Amino acid sequence: MEENQLKQLEECKSYVLSTSKWLKFFGIFMIIGIVCLVILTISFMLGGSALASTLSGDLPEIRGVTAVTGVIYLIIAGIMVFPTIYIFRAANAGYAAVECNDNAQMVEFLKNIKSYWKFTGIYMIVFFAMLIFILTIALIAAIATIA
Repeated sequence: MEENQLKQLEECKSYVLSTSKWLKFFGIFMIIGIVCLVILTISFMLGGSALASTLSGDLPEIRGVTAVTGVIYLIIAGIMVFPTIYIFRAANAGYAAVECNDNAQMVEFLKNIKSYWKFTGIYMIVFFAMLIFILTIALIAAIATIA
């Protein structure tokens, strides 16, 4: 019986170690994505401002739209920092739990994995609620322009 439990424990350790490696890999790509989003947003905002300046009449509407859109994207980039932190904390705790046989680190690993998925679930709910809201407004606006 005890030999079976030991085998299961070793199997669990290998899963935690493998998961930790993938978490670290995914976390690196999340950081790259956040940095790219910030760079593209700043480029978009500067490009919109330059476009408004070169057009005849210096259209302030273009500056306003690009500024508001840019701020929204910067907020999204800031929000995405939180799941990235959860990913890296979980990866580090997973490595420590396996290497040091530390139960406290295993709890930390699982806690951060739970926090990541909780954040992701809430983020998806908010995203789909906003999507439904925007589609409803667009549908109403389309019907209003037809009538």
